[in-house]
Amino acid sequence: MLDLQASREAAAAARDHGRRMIEQLVAEEEMWSGRPKETMLDFTDEYFVEVSHFNALADSASADDFLATWSSWPDTKRLGMLSQKLRQQLELPADASGSCGL
Repeated sequence: MLDLQASREAAAAARDHGRRMIEQLVAEEEMWSGRPKETMLDFTDEYFVEVSHFNALADSASADDFLATWSSWPDTKRLGMLSQKLRQQLELPADASGSCGL
């Protein structure tokens, strides 16, 4: 059985975290230049899709609404591609988890 309140709270926390991440990236915009800047801006635009989806989950009125929204997760292939493109432009390893010690 889905704990709707806990699920909504977790979705709201993910939404807020995503929003803060985007705000920090955009606030540091002057440190970005050239191709990485363009890719970073595309990445943050695409990440707003994720933030919007977490917001919809947080606003779910029922467990059925939450599960239906969860099941309609937006395609994240472009976000993954932009992440890898940005890592390449910044000369970071492709393995994001491994390079961060996870």
